[in-house]
Amino acid sequence: MLNPTSRNPLVRMQVAFEVGFEKFRDRYHQMLERCLHHRTVFLWGFVVVCVGSFVLLVPWLGRDFFPAVDAGQFKMHVRGRAGTRIEETANLCDRIEDFIRQQIPPQEISSIIDNIGLPYSGINLSYSNSAPTGPADADVLVTLNKDHRPTEEYIHDLRLKLREAFPGVDFSFLPADIVSQILNFGLPAPIDVQVTGYDLQSNRQFANKLLRRIEMVSGTADLRIQQPFDEPHLRIDVDRTKTQLAGFTQRDVAQNLLISLSGSFQTSPTFWLNPKNGVSYSIATQTPQYRVDSLQDLENIPITGPSGASPAILGSLASIKRTTGMSLVSHYDIQPVIDIYGSVATTRSWRCG
Repeated sequence: MLNPTSRNPLVRMQVAFEVGFEKFRDRYHQMLERCLHHRTVFLWGFVVVCVGSFVLLVPWLGRDFFPAVDAGQFKMHVRGRAGTRIEETANLCDRIEDFIRQQIPPQEISSIIDNIGLPYSGINLSYSNSAPTGPADADVLVTLNKDHRPTEEYIHDLRLKLREAFPGVDFSFLPADIVSQILNFGLPAPIDVQVTGYDLQSNRQFANKLLRRIEMVSGTADLRIQQPFDEPHLRIDVDRTKTQLAGFTQRDVAQNLLISLSGSFQTSPTFWLNPKNGVSYSIATQTPQYRVDSLQDLENIPITGPSGASPAILGSLASIKRTTGMSLVSHYDIQPVIDIYGSVATTRSWRCG
């Protein structure tokens, strides 16, 4: 028990708090007893408060809890056809830049910066909120000068005109200011509808139907499926009978293809120590890309195996077929997931000072 006559200031503070809390609890208990004894009055009073709160809320329905900020810049994500080479994506971005400069007066543009393809490392990719999937993706960051028209007006006009000027290219506007990026928790869009399940093909069909239904919702914009399903692939079917007769295994074929097309650093890392500065450098072995620019060159990749087996070429052991598939595979709780991203089209505008 605390001594109420103690001179310790912490003890006296604790005693005062407990006395005040006991008075508050007694008053709350008395109020509950009155409500129970006058139930009809309490219920009607509760209904009046609820209706009054709803009336006060109606004028502000549809407003954001955090007000939108015109930061004088907007970030646009560009996605070309799956399988587009990075130099073609760079050419596409140049044409998009020219189109943007035609829509926005030159005196209002401060700078236009393009980030094309995937980031160089996984660290840079983890800090990116645009979720690129390959060399066909690019980010265009447009920074405006101080005296400019409302940014939302430019975004609204570009949404309509870019799709007409560049058919087959997907455009989406990402959060450019720090407030929107934080509210999205790192996602490239404020709306993220996920379709999960073990049957990926059924998920894809359902996601396409769901996307068409979401497009009918008024106020939505930039709706798209994050995972492309039309990435050009080359399917290599190895004839195991021929492979075994030639003295090779499935692993030998896969290992030779991996080293020739992707490099040997992940499977057989090799390092060279420079004796002059003591720095170790990684060495990767890979066939130059200009040496493998046709199916015939791919079929001529040599296959080597254990000692005693004569070298062969890929075309004599396998067949190559053109097909399509996913360029990005995402999972949620181990199950495959398909993301439907979307934004909200705002019609509110303001004048910048």
